[in-house]
Amino acid sequence: MLARVLAKLTTPFAFASYGALLLIVGVIVGLIVANQMARADANKKAAAKAAAAEAARAHIPTLVPAPPEGESPFKPRYVSLGDEIMHGFREPKRALILEVTLMTQRGEKGEKLIFERRMPLRALVLASLSEFPVAVAAAAGGQQELAERLKHALNAELRAQTGFAPIDAVLLTRYFVQ
Repeated sequence: MLARVLAKLTTPFAFASYGALLLIVGVIVGLIVANQMARADANKKAAAKAAAAEAARAHIPTLVPAPPEGESPFKPRYVSLGDEIMHGFREPKRALILEVTLMTQRGEKGEKLIFERRMPLRALVLASLSEFPVAVAAAAGGQQELAERLKHALNAELRAQTGFAPIDAVLLTRYFVQ
């Protein structure tokens, strides 16, 4: 019986049937794979279209609520370098008495930076005063000249140390030349 079955399975007609069957199975598998790929492609296109629509909506300007009224971060902040500074000039009986306050409009960051470094800044003020002649100090614009020199010197020092120059003005709240 087995020999008869094998004889029928090995005929040319049987081989043609096997080929046709494999071809049909291949077509079915190909259709299933093509269907899945088409569905995946459609999903990608839909996702891209949705992303484009979302991006287009994101660029529509929206109303931003006004910040709450409170303290402006750019309002002037003042940091005193401590008590008055007394500087004796090389000329006999000549002295300069001053009190230095630094003003920043760089917010809390600038104020904190100045406050943390106020003693080294005070020492830099004293060093700058040693190069300031009495004739300029006693002149009409001496106070403004000194304030500008100090502003540039202090900002240069802070920029060298931190990369940030927060001082917007040097205020000489007390200024006496004797």
